[in-house]
Amino acid sequence: MRFSLGFFCLMFASCTSAGGSLPDQDPAALTPSQLNASPQKYDGRVIKVRGFLLDETEDFAIWDQQSDIADKNVGLSHCISVLYPAEMKKAVHRLNRRFVEVSGTFDKDVVRDGIIRLGLCNRSAIRLLPPEYPVTVRPLSATS
Repeated sequence: MRFSLGFFCLMFASCTSAGGSLPDQDPAALTPSQLNASPQKYDGRVIKVRGFLLDETEDFAIWDQQSDIADKNVGLSHCISVLYPAEMKKAVHRLNRRFVEVSGTFDKDVVRDGIIRLGLCNRSAIRLLPPEYPVTVRPLSATS
């Protein structure tokens, strides 16, 4: 019984310390504003992006910070559009209005092909590709 109780306490401690907190962000992950500042540098490359995800009826975007959505002073430079295949819809939508990190291919101009896409916040976008699904991460402070 002593072993079982000790084992249970150890498992409980490890679960509560790891399970209750969000992972830190990958330092190599870029913000939308960093991508928009140098679109040529990242165009066509597989990258990681971190930011506040919106996946709503006509708003598919990642913003640097949640506050940037309503901030008229930052404009669209703090936003990139998010494109993903239909099989990822439920997984992406579950993370709506959360701070996430995603991997995909950066496209500096998704409208250059002449296809009309509703709900984009910007011409620049990240194309999410399975099996790399978005993950929730701890947000950075606005000054980071």
